[in-house]
Amino acid sequence: MWWVLASLVAAAPSKHLLRASVDNASLRESHMSFPNQHFDTPADPVKERRHIFVLGPETSGTRLVSQIIAEDVGIPHAATWDGHFATMDKKDAVFHVSLPWGSQCQDHDVEPVLSTWGAEYPKHGNVLRKLDYAPSRLYVDPKTLLKTYEKKSERVEVILVARDPMVSLVGKMDALHCDNKVSANEEQDEAYRILLESSKLPNVKVVCYETLVTHPDTVLEMFRKDLSLKFPKNKVPHFFNANEKYTRRVPKTYPCTFALRAYNQLCPTTELAKKYESCV
Repeated sequence: MWWVLASLVAAAPSKHLLRASVDNASLRESHMSFPNQHFDTPADPVKERRHIFVLGPETSGTRLVSQIIAEDVGIPHAATWDGHFATMDKKDAVFHVSLPWGSQCQDHDVEPVLSTWGAEYPKHGNVLRKLDYAPSRLYVDPKTLLKTYEKKSERVEVILVARDPMVSLVGKMDALHCDNKVSANEEQDEAYRILLESSKLPNVKVVCYETLVTHPDTVLEMFRKDLSLKFPKNKVPHFFNANEKYTRRVPKTYPCTFALRAYNQLCPTTELAKKYESCV
């Protein structure tokens, strides 16, 4: 069973399916600020286990990508996993976290920044449990996250998922995770600042949602090869265009926001990026 999401625009396959160049100068425009608080990762009792974090703005396809990975690596019951937080087996753990604050609006319940995350490995089962004292929201800094795992000599990979920022913003508000339009837009810009700033770090890959759902065979082949994932040949999920429900609700002409500029740099081959190629 595969999660079924949809395409907004078609995109031609190219070597830029997973990664794109980054203009670091544009990062300075993000104006949100957060307090600093370190929240460490638990020591994994299975040292050879690989930790794969799938991060992206809410409603960007991170749930889809995390479930594909969980199925590919053979985690039990991955087909029915809802993508909430994390699932694991003895060889792999897959995490799903929305950026920047998870599924709540900042002005509803401000929590300190989590530079990594907090949980504990279960004695039985395959779902990692958040610690009782962990804040309800997770602000994941990929750079610190990578350093934390590498310092412990634990394997880690980060997958960043980018999607049409206006569509994902509408989806976030539809889910009632942020009904304050100003805060929602600020958080979208911050989510894309994190993506753009992190995209060139080691062990980080970028998946463009529009390209994934229009050319899944090409993208998944490259994606799985890059992560050394074993999977049955010709196993490609079926997608249909469920994004049409947003067509009448997004602007006919997008404003050149920070999020759109970041998306265009991360996913330069999509039709959306080509349409707004001057927004960089």
